[in-house]
Amino acid sequence: MFKKIGYYFKEYFTFNRRERNGLIVLALILVSIVLFNIYVDYKYSQRKYTHPEIVYKIDSTLLANKTLKRNTKKPYSDIEFFTFDPNTLSIERWKELGLSEAQARTILNYRNKGGYFKNAADLKKIYVINDLWFSKAKPYISIPQKKRKLATKKKVIKPKPKAYIKKSSKHESVRASLVVYLNSADTTELKKLKGIGSTFAKRIVKYRELLGGYYSKKQLLEVYGMDSVRYHNIKDNILVYKDSISKIEINTGEFKRLLAHPYLSYEDVKSIFNYRRNHGFIQSLEQLKAAAVLADSSLRRVSPYFDFR
Repeated sequence: MFKKIGYYFKEYFTFNRRERNGLIVLALILVSIVLFNIYVDYKYSQRKYTHPEIVYKIDSTLLANKTLKRNTKKPYSDIEFFTFDPNTLSIERWKELGLSEAQARTILNYRNKGGYFKNAADLKKIYVINDLWFSKAKPYISIPQKKRKLATKKKVIKPKPKAYIKKSSKHESVRASLVVYLNSADTTELKKLKGIGSTFAKRIVKYRELLGGYYSKKQLLEVYGMDSVRYHNIKDNILVYKDSISKIEINTGEFKRLLAHPYLSYEDVKSIFNYRRNHGFIQSLEQLKAAAVLADSSLRRVSPYFDFR
C-alpha cells in the first residue's frame, strides 16, 4: 500500500526541468508585481502632501486635534484661572493657565509679528486654542483700552485756521482748518490730509503701532516714502498728544518686546538686559545715561517710550 502511495505522490508532485523553470518564472513575476505595488504606494504617500500650504494646514489640524483630545481628558478643573491680558502675558504665565509651552510660543510668535488681541474673541482665532479651554478662560480675559483711543474725549483747544488767500477754492479752505489727532486717527481721517492716500495712511498707522504712538510730528518723516514736501503740506493740520503713548516696561519687559521697538537694536536690548542682571532695578534715564548703556542718540529717541515702574 505504501508503494502505491509513493507512486501516486511521485506521479503528481514531481516536476520535470521544463515545469520547474516555468514555476520559477511565474514566482519571479508575482514577486515583481508585489514589489511594484509597494513602491507605488510608498511614492504616492511621499508626494501626497508635498505642497507647503497643504502640509501647514494638516500639521495645524493635527496639532489642534491633539490639543483638544488632551484637554478633553482633563477639563482644566484643577487650574486656578486669574485675570490676564493676552497681549502681555509671558510663556510661564500661559503655562500656569494650562497651556503647553508649544501653545504659548505660538501665541508669542503671533504677538511678535505684530498681532494684537483687541478682544477676547480674537484669542480664539489662534488655532492652538480649543473651545473647552477658551470657555474656561474667557471670564478672566481683560484687555485694557489703549490710551490713544481715549485721547479724542479730552477737551482740546483747536489751533487757528491756517491763513489762505481769497482765491483759494472751497476745498482748500476746509483743508486749511482741518485738525487730525495723529495718535488716534484712523486711515479714513488721515486720508483727509493733503497728499495722503490709502497707502500712506496705512503706513502711518502701522508705524504708530510699532512705536507705541508718536510723540512728535517729525516722526512722520521716518514713515517709508514720506518726504519733506509731503510732510510740510500736512504738519500744520496735525496734533500730537504724548500722554497717549504706549510705553515699554524697561524693568519687566521681555527681550522680544523691547527688540520689537523700531528704536532699539539687538545690541541695545542686550545691553539693557545685561545691566538689569548685574545692577537690578533701573530707576531713571539718568541712570542709563551715566552707565552708558545706550548711545546718547538712541537714548534721546527712545526715552519717551520707557516706563521705569
